[in-house]
Amino acid sequence: MTLTNIFVPLPPLMETELETDLALLSQIQSNWCLADGAGYDALLPVNIRPCPDALAWGTDIIEALSELSDLTVNQPERAWSLINTYFQARIREASYTGKYDAIYASMEVEDIDKAIASARRMSKGQELQTQPVSRSESIEYNNPRIDSMQVEVDESSSDDEDGVTGKRKYSIRDELVAPSSKKQKPNDDVSCVALPHHSTPTITSLLRPSSPSPSPSPSPTPTPQHQPTRHRPILPMPSLTLSIPAPSTQLPSLLPLPDESSHRRYNMLMDAADRALREAEARRTDFESMEKKVQIVKRQWKQLMGKAERLRGEAEGMEGWGVGMSGGIRGGEY
Repeated sequence: MTLTNIFVPLPPLMETELETDLALLSQIQSNWCLADGAGYDALLPVNIRPCPDALAWGTDIIEALSELSDLTVNQPERAWSLINTYFQARIREASYTGKYDAIYASMEVEDIDKAIASARRMSKGQELQTQPVSRSESIEYNNPRIDSMQVEVDESSSDDEDGVTGKRKYSIRDELVAPSSKKQKPNDDVSCVALPHHSTPTITSLLRPSSPSPSPSPSPTPTPQHQPTRHRPILPMPSLTLSIPAPSTQLPSLLPLPDESSHRRYNMLMDAADRALREAEARRTDFESMEKKVQIVKRQWKQLMGKAERLRGEAEGMEGWGVGMSGGIRGGEY
């Protein structure tokens, strides 16, 4: 009998799935820089494999791994860490909520899908961080920060002094703090008031802001007026007089100290009290010992009374037995 090898061709559907898996495997190997001949075993570590047999993983798992590899190019450890994180989280959630009677620790497609969603969110965040944000977009934000916002405006107004036109940056804080008119400046000028030579300095004679006065008509030849610079006067230290009121109530008179005889009598009384306490303690101890002896005598008396009762019963029994024996002897004589 001869053995012949019979080749059974695969169905068209299985051949298509195999070709798809091979194409996805090649794509994953290219994204994660894996060896060409590594096979399916190199796609996942041992602790997160769906099953030991890599051929039984299924096309859905291979497709999910391919999508994850596109998001984590040259980062296979990062992808495996994400899958392991969501796999462990699903197992903990099932154990905490008690949804299942038995938990089979096997990685599923939903774990890879959650890892894909996490990788997409992280890549989107990195894109937003690297993308510059224009000024107009920062102003139209729903919750803008007043301190960091700046609006660049062009003002072609000429300055009265030098006539230079330029560009200035205003912020929201300038709009809140600045005066209503652009050319209105706060009057912070301080005028100095000259004091007499022999006058006593007071608070009202210090520096004070000048009162607003109508501006005089400009003279053709203005002469600058320089006021003398004076230091702030030093006020004298006020003198304070403290008056201590007299007490309204009389203090109690002090008791006289005891003499030597009173002190000696006090010591004698204290010694007598100590001796009485020690004697009372000794008598209490004697009473307790006597009470213990009385208890012992009572127990012995009870034991002797019980023994006497038993002897009395035995004596009565012996007396009845002797009467019976004497009656029997007398009947035999007759």
